[in-house]
Amino acid sequence: METEGTSMEGFGIQQGATVYVNPREEISSLDVCLVCYYGRLAIKKVIFKKDGGFELLSSDGEKIIITHDEFENGVFDIRGKIIGSFNIPSHGRF
Repeated sequence: METEGTSMEGFGIQQGATVYVNPREEISSLDVCLVCYYGRLAIKKVIFKKDGGFELLSSDGEKIIITHDEFENGVFDIRGKIIGSFNIPSHGRF
């Protein structure tokens, strides 16, 4: 899948990069994952909270709190772990 936006550049994923997602890879806290929240796909660093909820982090400092209820009701889902990214260098630009 190709990325849009710059919120993950600090974690090494550039805008326009192709990311590789493994839906079967074991996920730990602070892994970068493909998530779905209210029907929108995003790439975020995921933190598992003790209360059953999650925190989603962007490298630009944005933080989204996901409650346990949102997870249980299917509003939030982790689709897989990002296992790599590939960025094509820009040619002919400054």
